[in-house]
Amino acid sequence: MSDRVKKPDPADLARKLTREELESLVLERLADEDQSLANAIVVRFAKSDAGGARELVHSLVEGRTGNRYGMINDAEGLSYELEELRNRVKAWKSPGEDLEAFALLRAIVDKVAPVCWEGDDHDGVLVGSVQETLDDIRSLASRPDADPECLREIRVWARGHVEARRALEGDSWDYMLIIIQLAASRGKEERRESLELCRSKCAPEPGKWNTDYLAERCAKAILDALGAPADEAERRVFVAGHLHLDTVRDEAINLALGDKDCEAAERLAREGMALAERKGRSGTADGFATRLLEAFNAKGDATAALAFLEARVIEKKAYERNSSAPTRAMATSA
Repeated sequence: MSDRVKKPDPADLARKLTREELESLVLERLADEDQSLANAIVVRFAKSDAGGARELVHSLVEGRTGNRYGMINDAEGLSYELEELRNRVKAWKSPGEDLEAFALLRAIVDKVAPVCWEGDDHDGVLVGSVQETLDDIRSLASRPDADPECLREIRVWARGHVEARRALEGDSWDYMLIIIQLAASRGKEERRESLELCRSKCAPEPGKWNTDYLAERCAKAILDALGAPADEAERRVFVAGHLHLDTVRDEAINLALGDKDCEAAERLAREGMALAERKGRSGTADGFATRLLEAFNAKGDATAALAFLEARVIEKKAYERNSSAPTRAMATSA
């Protein structure tokens, strides 16, 4: 027979407490500055409408800021609390709650985005929290039954923060803000303005990888937005004017193959392959090589396809041989 005493279960004990006992316990812990309990209560029950959302998020950030530099020093704790707020928003399904939902999500981005790179956040959880919140705003803007007034506020907010340089690295979430604005655009004029903003980002700056990445993503967003048959003419104009982007060139090859213009598809693929190789993007070059084979197959030119494959294999083997030569020489001399 075991002499071990069963450990008390706090949950069972809590269920047996009276309302007065629970209230007394909570107030005592708050008086002792139990920050985790205080934040849990704030997250679950504080007012979160347009007037209270900013103050609510501000109090959470301040509660996790505890050094003389004014930097966040508990990224994990804050990210957990922000997730709780986001879960709170997800429980609201009625269009009548959209404005309050956006107010809370907006407050998270407005307060956390400018400082998330400066905190003690080695795992990037705060950056992830901002990204997830932006995803939630896009989902809200994409809902067919979204409150029109809320959509208007989302559009104004998103457009006003493109180029705001909220973060110190990356593309500063410009892409997500543009996509949110595009999702919230319902009228023809609003949609046109959103597409125009997206187009303005399709000219990457030389030497800046983030603008190149942003340009490719925005181009894909435009192609998706112009996917309806009624938009085909506009889509083709956009494609013709943005062949410097891999995403667009790939679509140009699709259009050429769809039009049975195999010569154009072959030319576009060869040009794409050459451009990618000049930029040192072997993976992209291989992708356009595959598209070139598609063009040969569509034309029924098996001879050209085999000749190209043979030349490609020989070229790659020569490259690998040349790349490894210095290593072998060093090993031999050693």
